[in-house]
Amino acid sequence: MTLSLRIRASQSRSWNSPMRLYFSVVVVPEITAKVGQDLVIVLDTSGSMNLVDIDVNQVDPSLIEGYGVVDGKEVVYLKDRVGARRIDTALEALRKVLEELDPSSRITLITFSDSVRVICRGVSPSTSLEYLDHIGPEGNTSLYQAISTALELTTKNTSKVIIITDGYPTDVEDPRRYRSLKFPPFVQIVPIGVGEYNASILSALADITNGRYYHAESMSEVLEVLKTETTGPVAAKETVLKCESDLKVNLVNFQGFPVFLGSVEGVIKVFGYVEVPPNYSGKVLNLRVEYVDPVDGERKVEQGEITLSPARSQEDFRSGLNSSVVTEVNYYQKLREVLETLNSGDPVEVTRRVAELSQLAEKTKRTDLIEETKRLTRLNDLRSLSSEVTKRLRS
Repeated sequence: MTLSLRIRASQSRSWNSPMRLYFSVVVVPEITAKVGQDLVIVLDTSGSMNLVDIDVNQVDPSLIEGYGVVDGKEVVYLKDRVGARRIDTALEALRKVLEELDPSSRITLITFSDSVRVICRGVSPSTSLEYLDHIGPEGNTSLYQAISTALELTTKNTSKVIIITDGYPTDVEDPRRYRSLKFPPFVQIVPIGVGEYNASILSALADITNGRYYHAESMSEVLEVLKTETTGPVAAKETVLKCESDLKVNLVNFQGFPVFLGSVEGVIKVFGYVEVPPNYSGKVLNLRVEYVDPVDGERKVEQGEITLSPARSQEDFRSGLNSSVVTEVNYYQKLREVLETLNSGDPVEVTRRVAELSQLAEKTKRTDLIEETKRLTRLNDLRSLSSEVTKRLRS
């Protein structure tokens, strides 16, 4: 066993009127191992990747040649190069990560600008390194075409599609078009947005594939993100959480059952609720997590269930209540609302939702949620907030 299931419900008794039962399912890695991964890396090589991220206030005014706008962001043109270009920083980060990967990993590298190029497909990390010296920036940002190509090249072993971009797409700008793409079940999309870009698109890609979306102020932050997502130990592959129930089950922080979790590297929490009819007796949920052990390659299963029996009295009903589950599920439901509001682009409504989230965090009396929510309230940049909310929904 490399995974275990921990299941909690808000009550163990049903009542003589309809009620809502809240539940949490925690998938816990028990044993991890560093193994090879099948990764697709999608790198933006548009003209904006030729930029250098610097603090203009620290530049000698005599070096400034002029000003302009690239991807909606004001830029300064210098007479001499100061610092590394974004493309150079990104490629150096890729080199360092590829050198650390297990030799049995398989790498597919795609670049995109005016067009999409498949640089290499399904090669070892050491072989993929040989292609990095021939990549340079030019042209526009064909993000939709690049993602479509990446999805076509995934295999049954692909665990993640990692996207690094620093600009707005010039081919398809509507997030709904990205959501309508056909996503393989076990593949997580991990978008990394740097500087100025369309956060709604990146957030949607991570949300629909149960991935994580990262915001970076500069390309120098990409290395740590890549390490986090690619070089850690793995507890399970091809992981899926399934549910059987005669009642309607609603998930709060994932799209719905079955939940395709792909590669499991850390604790994953799934929250939801069920509308229960009066005096219900018997099994409410039957839950099972199916996965492939990354060491021996065997498919394994862990199971658990939630059952109810009718309460004999009000005191009996109250004795079976677990209010901490209720407050925790409500917190994550509000977190989902914050994300949806962020995608709508209304900063006033976002502020209101985050304030409500803070109140719910206090009700949970959990220090980790309270502190994390305080950190969210201090984020003024909506892209940073969207990134942190997306990641928080998954943990």
